[in-house]
Amino acid sequence: DFARITGLQETGAVSDSELDKVRVQRDLADVMLKEVRVLLSQCEVLSPLAGIIQDRFVSEGEYVALGVAAFRIVTADRLKVLMSVPESDVLGAKVGKQIPFTVASVPGRTFTGSILFVATAAEPGSNSFKVELDVSNADGALKPGMIASVEYERGILTDAISVPLSSLIPSKGEYIAYEIQNDAALRRVVKINAIVGDRAVIQSGLEAGASLVIDGHRKLEDGMRVTVVEPDSEAR
Repeated sequence: DFARITGLQETGAVSDSELDKVRVQRDLADVMLKEVRVLLSQCEVLSPLAGIIQDRFVSEGEYVALGVAAFRIVTADRLKVLMSVPESDVLGAKVGKQIPFTVASVPGRTFTGSILFVATAAEPGSNSFKVELDVSNADGALKPGMIASVEYERGILTDAISVPLSSLIPSKGEYIAYEIQNDAALRRVVKINAIVGDRAVIQSGLEAGASLVIDGHRKLEDGMRVTVVEPDSEAR
């Protein structure tokens, strides 16, 4: 329409003031068009990552305020395993360390994750630290939400002494074991370094090669005379 008015102005059919008025209207329309285009571009919802829409929290035509979650996007090519590590073991958790784990719903496979994050403070109400593993899932074998069993290596013990856990008697925060010397049961207070399955790794209190009472030890007292019965001996 502005082009038509311009042509009329050149023939004298339209005054300069009328042309200026139409020019202002054109410029205002251009500004409004730009504003509408900006608003339209802001109506697009763009995901910061490629993935699958797992949940939708809004409906078509609904007004949504800034900061309100609209969709939950799940990406499965890389996953995180969240785990808690006790205070006594957190110093061994180093970023980049490879940690194996298994998932019950994917039998026969062992996966590996790399430590991505180690919390600098313990979780409230516990003495454990949050640790995150970064896991490659290129083949899609793992699904978000699966439960992993992590094989966390606490450390390698050399010349360690381990005894059956059942041979130890818990007593007021300590552990008691009875060692046989010269046909006498001697009470030993021991400290445990770790429990692995049905065995306890001893930190102190016992020497390598010590003979322990593993049956009937709860009835013993320090220095009580005993008769040693070998495991393959016939019971009397």
